[in-house]
Amino acid sequence: MALVECIIDRMVSKASVPAAPVLRDLNAVLADIYVRHIALKKEDCYNYYEVFTNIFYRIHQAMKEVDTYYAKYSSEVKFAGSHYDRLRINKPDEYDMVIVVDVPFNSIQIEPKHPGYVQLRDGSHPGSPRPYAPNSVEAKAYKWLDSKNYILRSEYANWIRSVINRAINHISSPKTSHNTDMENTYSVRVTESGPAVTLIIENDRGFKLDVDLVLALRFSESRWPVEGYRSIPRGCAVGHWMVAPKPNRHGHDIHDENRSWRISLQEQERKLIYDSHNLRLTVKLLKKLRDSKNMSHLASYYIKTLFLWEVSENNNKDFWMRNDLATLFKYMLQKLHTALRAQRINYFWNSRYNLIGSLNSSIVESYANIVANLLHALNTSQAHVSAAKYLLTDAEFASYRRFF
Repeated sequence: MALVECIIDRMVSKASVPAAPVLRDLNAVLADIYVRHIALKKEDCYNYYEVFTNIFYRIHQAMKEVDTYYAKYSSEVKFAGSHYDRLRINKPDEYDMVIVVDVPFNSIQIEPKHPGYVQLRDGSHPGSPRPYAPNSVEAKAYKWLDSKNYILRSEYANWIRSVINRAINHISSPKTSHNTDMENTYSVRVTESGPAVTLIIENDRGFKLDVDLVLALRFSESRWPVEGYRSIPRGCAVGHWMVAPKPNRHGHDIHDENRSWRISLQEQERKLIYDSHNLRLTVKLLKKLRDSKNMSHLASYYIKTLFLWEVSENNNKDFWMRNDLATLFKYMLQKLHTALRAQRINYFWNSRYNLIGSLNSSIVESYANIVANLLHALNTSQAHVSAAKYLLTDAEFASYRRFF
């Protein structure tokens, strides 16, 4: 799926932002703030996407040129994160890319550990003869196994980092550079954080684009559910699910951290919230509130998870169509407040995992207070003004208040 298709949902033109909006009630304010401060702008989307395609796909091709294993076993590159879910707000300046790279093991055993994580084990007996010659392309994958045949996500992740760095050096060398205007204008550097390698693409005119690259292994849905997890909801099957090499910080020892893989069912989640009318707009409003009130520990996935639960339990997609945006905003704010007060947001696929369980309780309580104060303000005659105060930064509201 092209990224343009992923971000087209409710994308607006800068020229469509009204110069003098009529803000008589909460619905009008929410709609105007969405267009003015939340929705992606068409002009930005196409500009960032053009830069992305001109640079990323050259790097991806170079990755195949510098590494024979990657050339043979990389099977797919796909968009992920907020762009893929059509939940990105403000600016399209961050992309998430999942790179699926297969392994040549005949049988991989999937072993559940802490909820949300699995360990992967080559099914052959430890120490048994390898089916590939030592100098074969496939021999590289066997270096990722520990003494008990577990695939070490740490080794797998280190390898992809080296491939990316070699690819960037490859396209930057005089022998391979084509000296196009794009290359002369934009520079690329690499940072690393957790399981992701981030390409930072920028120029001297203030343009900056972050592209997070996350490696993944893919399994057939016939191997789901993993023990202790919910079944894939009806209508959400896509044929496969994935795991990414993310360390399990809840593990009991160094083996749990080095062997851990984070479960990902992003495609099933996308289908669950697909065609839910005002659901995505409501998610974006909560994300804007989070950003404006500096609730930085409240990850976008935590907010999205509240909606996954609501869609699953409500089981009525008309709910997101028959209710106006103000009603939905207050309804999901109450859901968020309840979760923060309880200091618990259950992982959708396995409710034993509390997504916010490791957050500082005083921080979570402060977030709950912010949401509680907003809910109270939304029940007054000045609800529309209060919504703007909470959804906008101080600087944004200082400019916005002229409309009231």
